[in-house]
Amino acid sequence: MPSICSTTNETGLTTVTLDGVSGVWAYECCLEDLCNGNTTDGNATDGNATDEGEDCLAEQPFVDQLSVFENNNVQGASNEIKIQFSFHARVAAKKKIVIEGFTGLDGPEDSSKLEITLPGTNKMLEPTAAWNLTDGKLTVTSRRVIMPNETVGITFTVINPSETQSKVNVTVTPPAMASGCEVRSRTIKNKILGVTFLNATCDDDEFFGNDCDTQCYGIVVGDKCACTSDLQFGSDCNGTAVVNTLKSLAATAVAKGVALTLTSPDGTVLIEFPAGALLEDMILEIMTFAFSNFKMPKTQTSYAAAGPIVVFLPHGIIFAVPVTIWLDVTILARRDGKKLRPAVFNKETQIWELLEGEIVNGRMKAKTTHFSQFSTLSVPDSATAPTTSGGGGGGYG
Repeated sequence: MPSICSTTNETGLTTVTLDGVSGVWAYECCLEDLCNGNTTDGNATDGNATDEGEDCLAEQPFVDQLSVFENNNVQGASNEIKIQFSFHARVAAKKKIVIEGFTGLDGPEDSSKLEITLPGTNKMLEPTAAWNLTDGKLTVTSRRVIMPNETVGITFTVINPSETQSKVNVTVTPPAMASGCEVRSRTIKNKILGVTFLNATCDDDEFFGNDCDTQCYGIVVGDKCACTSDLQFGSDCNGTAVVNTLKSLAATAVAKGVALTLTSPDGTVLIEFPAGALLEDMILEIMTFAFSNFKMPKTQTSYAAAGPIVVFLPHGIIFAVPVTIWLDVTILARRDGKKLRPAVFNKETQIWELLEGEIVNGRMKAKTTHFSQFSTLSVPDSATAPTTSGGGGGGYG
């Protein structure tokens, strides 16, 4: 049977006839870093096709979509993990869903339970999950019926490994919903919790800088101070941002492939998705900080803030085609030898990377292929953007 896959990570059911016998088969396009070893990729020649009764395929859920994100990859830091998934079939209330692979962590130490955060008001899961630090396993419980293709989003906090570790695989296993049917897990490979340990260059690991005289309010990694929260800012991570809720967007479910414009509560356009940009159903969030006077890195003192920082979440999401983001601007008048440019902050290098953009009706319009932290900067006329607009940056592993 030839492959029926046409789209990365596509899953579904199809009717197949082999040797004169017809049946309903489950398939999954196992491409790139996402794979489900227990379901077919639609190609019978590789021996992994699954032939089950139609009742099993209709009633026993398999993981239809799976995305995994993290806030940072800083050694020993508090790290916010976001998991989003959906099932192709209904999951009843009070059922256990197992998420595992979180190995090498330094915490949380509580080996029995972990609090999880759920988006929106119609909560799908219980807010407390069973947690086993030794096995790196989180078990969540459905609070209500989870409908087919309904995106489930959870956020929880762990403590990153304090020594070098490769990125881990994360596996989601659905509950058994149909007697005698195979339960199929799904794994996303080499995605999060990869840490490269660097000793602090100063004797006191709370200080950094050429003279070791600057205190770090994040975590010192080599000769830099790494911030571990989206609300921390500054080269020493001593700044704490306040979110302007009127200019932000609460967690919002967006369907894959749709053309869509998202706005803040005050009606301000924040982002525009062209058709086909989003490869999976996703829960998105946008935070606009309530200030625009943040300091530049020491290596970019010729730059100046010209608008608030906007954080697009989840970190690490990549779009098939560029999306358009809109940023507020606080400095509209041109200054001698200066121009306004959109920029993305790279947490790895701790510098702002310029993007191409234009001022339209008093706001900065730019394109990007990924989510991260963005702002408008006033920069010298001689400053240039990378040859590929919207790429790079982010630095969230």
